[in-house]
Formats: sequence, C-alpha cells, structure tokens
Amino acid sequence: MGGYDFGILWQAGRAVWLGRDPYRVSGFYYPLPVAYIFALLAPLPRQPALWVLMALNLALLGWRLRRQIVERALYFPLLHLFSSGQVDLVLWALGSRLRTGWRSALAGAVITLKPQVAFIVLPWTLWRWLREDRGTLGMWAALPVGLWGCLLPIDPTWPRRWQAVVPPLGSLSRGNSPGLWSLERLWPRAWPVLLALSAAAFVWGLFQSRPVELGGHYPGQSIWDVLRPAGVNGGRPALVDGPRLLGRGGLVPVVAGDLSLAAHPAGGDSVSLLS
Repeated sequence: MGGYDFGILWQAGRAVWLGRDPYRVSGFYYPLPVAYIFALLAPLPRQPALWVLMALNLALLGWRLRRQIVERALYFPLLHLFSSGQVDLVLWALGSRLRTGWRSALAGAVITLKPQVAFIVLPWTLWRWLREDRGTLGMWAALPVGLWGCLLPIDPTWPRRWQAVVPPLGSLSRGNSPGLWSLERLWPRAWPVLLALSAAAFVWGLFQSRPVELGGHYPGQSIWDVLRPAGVNGGRPALVDGPRLLGRGGLVPVVAGDLSLAAHPAGGDSVSLLS
C-alpha cells in the first residue's frame, strides 16, 4: 500500500499547518481534531512522517502482543493496516485497555474520532459500563463533547464541512461490509432479513455476561463482526485475535473485513480488541 491512507492524513495535517481547509484534501473524512493531531507530523516530509507512525504502530504491537508479535505480524489484515499507514492499530491499543476509570473513558473518547470503528468497538464496553460502572460511563459521555467541540471556537463551521464530504452511509455497508451484508449486492431486497439477523445478534451479544471458550471473546461480539451492517476495511484490527476465535489448536479460518479468509495457527494468550 505504500502508506496511501497515511498520505491523506498527512496532507490534512499539512493543510492545518499551512492554514488551509483540510476538507479540501481528497479522501479526508475524519473529524477536524484528527487533522490537528496529524499537524504534529506536518513539519516532516511525508516519508519520514510515515516512518514515525510505523514505529509507533510497531511499538504498540510489541507492547500488546509481546512474544506473539512475529506470529501475528504475518496475519495479512494486520500487515495491510501497518503498510497503509492507518490509525486503527492505535485505536486497537486503546480499545484493548478499556477497563474502568478516567483513562479508559479518555481512550473511549479518542476512539470516537473514527466513528465507523467506534460503532464496531464501543457498544460492548458502553453496555458493560452502564451495567457495572456508571461513573466511567459518565466521564466517557462528557469527554467526546470536549474532544469534538474543542475546535468550535476557532472554526465553528467544521461540522458542516465534514458532513458535506463524508460518503453516504451505503458506502460503509455494501462496499466494505463483512459477512452476510455483502449478500445485499446480489439480492438488494434481502436487507430486512439481514437487519433482523444483525439486531438479534447484537442484542443477544449484549446480554452475554462473561466470555466463553472462544479465545476470551464474548460470543455475540464474534458473531456481530460477521453480521454487522456497517463495514470498514480499517476495522480489521478487531480480528487481530482471529486465531483464537475457535479456541486452541488447529488452523482457524478468519473472516476479514472484505470476506477474505486467512488460515492462521491458534494458541497463545488472547489479545482482543473487543473483549
């Protein structure tokens, strides 16, 4: 990929650095705070800036995967994210630390800066906080307001400009959706059935009180990745722990963001974005 996705983010940060509108950068669909974050790399040329992000991603992988880093680094969806310069590995590291307290609430707020990933990752944690830790839930509810609204005093029109460039919701379902929703391409009228299946899987998954022997995953979370209507290729870190989905031993076929199948040896400690 040669850092293609990172190039868009770097150009948006560069636009902020030069006092220009980042929403004139083709392909930049993120909230404005993301452009300001990448403005920190804007003084660097594109390639050295990409190396900085790759070094950060590699450090995060080493921190979370430890001795499994070589095995998991050969997993194609992970290689795709690494080589394209996406931010999802950073979000995966934050998502894997969602426990309790203000640090977890802040991590959850940062994840909202990529809404399509937040839609996949956060519902399970928010539901757990609602049931067990409403203090952390309250902090989380307040922090995104500050994070998203901090730039309104200096650029009050950015939400409208952002909304104008974001692709239609359909492009996040038909084009990139994993699992059953890809069947909508073949049978457009199937959406009521697919929606019912997605809703049933989501509600059932919310009421699983603890992980079962699926590599430490809540079963509903694993099923939701196949049934969710909104799909993003960048959501693949959710399956970083795909080898553990069916327990120990053997080769496990893992459904990735574009319905590709990856056979990967199982075993080892679970490092799950969604658990």
